[in-house]
Amino acid sequence: LQDGGQKGRRMLSARPTGPSGGRVPCSGCGATLDPLRAGHVAIFHSRFHYFCSFEGCRRRYVDRLAAEWAAGSGGAVPDEQGGLPAGAGALSAAALVLPAGVVPAALAVVSARPSSDESAELVEPVADEEPVVPGARAAEPDAREAEVLLLALSLIAGALALALELAGPARLVLVARVVLLAAGSAALVGRAVTSPTDPREPHRATTFLAPALATAVAAWALAAEPVATAARAAFLGAVVLCVATLGTWLVGVAARPVSAHRAWLARMLDAVARRVAAASGAAGARVRASDLRPGEHVVVEAGEPVPVDVEVLGADVEVVPWPEATARTRLRRGQVAVAGAQVTQGQLRGACLYCGDDRALCRSMLSSERRCDVHAAAARFGRAVAERYAPALAALAAVAAAAVGGGGPIHAAMVAVAVLAAVGSPAVGAMAGLCIARRAGAALARGVVYADGRAWDRAARVGAAVFCARGTLVLGEPELAELELFSEQACSRELLELAAGALAGERSPRAVAVLRAAQERGLEPVAVRNPRLFPGRGATGVASTGEALCVGSRDLLIEQGLSAAVAERRAYELESRGRTVLFVAKASRLVGIIALHDGLRPGARAAVQHLLDAKIEPVLMSADARETCAALGRSLDIEHLRPGVLAHEAADTVDRIRGSGVSVAVFGHPGQDDQALVAADVSVALGAARSAPGEHAVTLVGNDVRDAGLALLLARRGRAQALQLLALVLVPALLGSLVVAAGLLAPEYAPLCLLVGTLVAFAQLRAADRAQAAGGVARAGAAIDGSGPLG
Repeated sequence: LQDGGQKGRRMLSARPTGPSGGRVPCSGCGATLDPLRAGHVAIFHSRFHYFCSFEGCRRRYVDRLAAEWAAGSGGAVPDEQGGLPAGAGALSAAALVLPAGVVPAALAVVSARPSSDESAELVEPVADEEPVVPGARAAEPDAREAEVLLLALSLIAGALALALELAGPARLVLVARVVLLAAGSAALVGRAVTSPTDPREPHRATTFLAPALATAVAAWALAAEPVATAARAAFLGAVVLCVATLGTWLVGVAARPVSAHRAWLARMLDAVARRVAAASGAAGARVRASDLRPGEHVVVEAGEPVPVDVEVLGADVEVVPWPEATARTRLRRGQVAVAGAQVTQGQLRGACLYCGDDRALCRSMLSSERRCDVHAAAARFGRAVAERYAPALAALAAVAAAAVGGGGPIHAAMVAVAVLAAVGSPAVGAMAGLCIARRAGAALARGVVYADGRAWDRAARVGAAVFCARGTLVLGEPELAELELFSEQACSRELLELAAGALAGERSPRAVAVLRAAQERGLEPVAVRNPRLFPGRGATGVASTGEALCVGSRDLLIEQGLSAAVAERRAYELESRGRTVLFVAKASRLVGIIALHDGLRPGARAAVQHLLDAKIEPVLMSADARETCAALGRSLDIEHLRPGVLAHEAADTVDRIRGSGVSVAVFGHPGQDDQALVAADVSVALGAARSAPGEHAVTLVGNDVRDAGLALLLARRGRAQALQLLALVLVPALLGSLVVAAGLLAPEYAPLCLLVGTLVAFAQLRAADRAQAAGGVARAGAAIDGSGPLG
C-alpha cells in the first residue's frame, strides 16, 4: 500500500486469502486492518503500531507525535525528515522501526539492523556515554558519494569515447578519445585508492589495470600505427573502460547489504560496560569492549548489550541471547552470555572469556583470519583467478593471437588487454565471496557460527549427519511411564524402591528419572551394598536382604547370566512405542520392568527436514534398544539407525560411518558427546558459546536443534550458489577470451561477454535477496500474530 487514502482502504477491505491475525486499528487514520498485511509496522512507546502505509498513515502519526512532543519541550520541531531533534528533550520511549525481512527480537532490544527508513532519527541508538562526534554520521555517505562520483566520471568518459567513434577516424578525434580514456582510467585509480579495502575483494588493481593498459595500447597505436588501427584500439579501450566501470558498480551495489550488516554487527559488539575493580569488587568506570581482556570482571545493566563473551558469576539474569534472537532466555550462574546479547532483566555480573575477534559472533563475519567469505574455497578461487591467473591467461592469449592471426604486436596487445579485462575483473573475484557472506550472515542471525572458511567448506560437503539422540532429538529428561510386575511376591512400590536404590549412585538421565519418580511418590530407595555401575547400561549390587540385585538394560541382564524371556513380549511392545525399558531382577529372578518416556525436542522434525532438503542422510545414534530407536526414527523419518551405542563407543560408530566414504557431521553437546564430536569431520556443537575458537567446526549460541540442521543446509546451498555465480561470470568470460584468442571475433567481444555474465549473476543475487526479504516478512507477521516465537 503506497498511500493511506481510499485506494488503500479498498485494498484492505478485500481481505486476501490466507491466515488472519485479527483486526487492529491503524494508529494513523483509525481504519481497521489485518496486522499480518499492514503496510508498515513500528514500535512507539514500547507498543506495536500498525499503519495502512508508510508515507500516509505513519507520516501522519509521526507528525502528530512530534507536535505533542514539541509542545511539551519548549517548542522544538521535528527535522526535515520527520525525525525528532537530538538533545531537545526526552521522548517517553523511542521508536524501534522494524526493517523489512527482520523479525523483532524483543521489545527491550533498542538497536535495529540497517534500514532504508528515512526517519532514522526515530531509531533509538545503543546506549553510549561518549558524545557523538558532529559529522561522523555523514562520513560514510560522503565516502560513498565520492566513490559514485568517480565511477560516474569514468563511465561518462568511456561513453564519450565510444560516441566519438561516430565522428570518424580523424587523428584529432583519436587524440580526444585517448584523453578521455586516460581521464576515465584515472577516475578508476582514484576510486581504488580512496575506497576502503575488504579482504573479500580481489586486489584493487583489478579495477583499473585493464583500462589503464587499454589506454596505453591506444596511445601506442595512435603514435606508431595507421589511423584505422588506432581507431580500433581506441574503441577497444572505450569498451574495456565502460565494462570495468559497470562491473565495479554492480559489485559495489551487491556488496552494500553485506557491508551494512557487518558494520551494524561491529557497532552492536562495540558496546560499553562497567569494569569491576579487582581490589574492591565494586563496579567502576565504563569501558569499551576493545579495552577488556580475558579474566576481567564486568557489570552490564538491564537494557544494555554485553560487550564480550562472559561467564555469568552473579544472580540469574534474563537476556536476548544474541542480537537477532527471537526469544529471551534466562542465564544461571556458570552459563555464558556472548557479546551482543541484550540484558532485559536483572544485572549481569560476569568474567570475560573471549574478547576482540575471538568473540563468538565475530569469528565468521568480522575476524579477518576466519571470515567465511574470505577463506572459503570458492571465494579464494575467484580471487586467485582475478589476481594471478588472469595475467597468465592474457599472456597466453597474446601468444596465440600472434601465432594465429599474424596481426602484429598491436593486435596481440589488444587481445591480451581484452582477455585481462574479461578474466581479471572484480566481478570474477568478488561474486562468490558475496554469496557466501550473505549465507553466513543468515546463519549468524540464528546464532550459528562457523569456525572459519574451511569449516564452511567441510559443512557444505557433509553427506551424513549423526544425531546424538539424547539432548538433540529427545529432551534428555525421561519420565516414568509404566511399571510392569512379573513376580507375585513383589509390588509396584518395592519395584521402584529397588530400582532407585540400585541406581542411586548413577547420574544418567534414566537414573535421575527413576530417583525422581520414587521421590515424588514418597518412597525411600533401598540400601544397596557393593554397588557396581555400568555406564549407560545400569547397575548391580546386593540388597539389604542379602539377595543379588540387577537393574538395567537387557544386555546387562544377559551379561549377568539372568533371563528376561518372561518379559520379552511386553518389553518389545513398550519399546515399539518409543519407551526405554529397564529390567529389575532380584535373587536371580526378574521382578518387573520400568518403562521411561522421553519427549521429542521442539523442532526435531524440522531439523531432520533441513537435512533431507540438503540431501544429507540423517543418522540416529542412541544407547536405547533397536525397537525404541526404530519408533523414534519412524516419527522423524530417519531410516539409518545406530541403536545400543554407549558413550565410550560413539567414536567407533562415527568412524565406521566415515568408513563408507561420506563426510560425517555430528550434532551433540560439548561435555556430553565429546567423543562423537571429536571423531566427526564436522562437529556441530549445540549451546557451545564457551567453546574456544576452532574447537568445533560449527557452534550454536542457542540450543535449538533446528539451527543445527539449518547450519548444514545454509552451507551447502551457499556453496552451490557461490559456485553458480562464479560460473555465470567466469564461463562467458573464458569462452569469449578463447574465441578472441583464436581470431574468430574482435577483441572487444571478450569484455562484453564478461558484462553479460556479470548482469546475470547480479540479477540472481537480487532475486535471492527478494526471496529472503519475503521470507523475513512472513516470519515477522507470524511473530506479531502470536504464532511465532514472540507469541
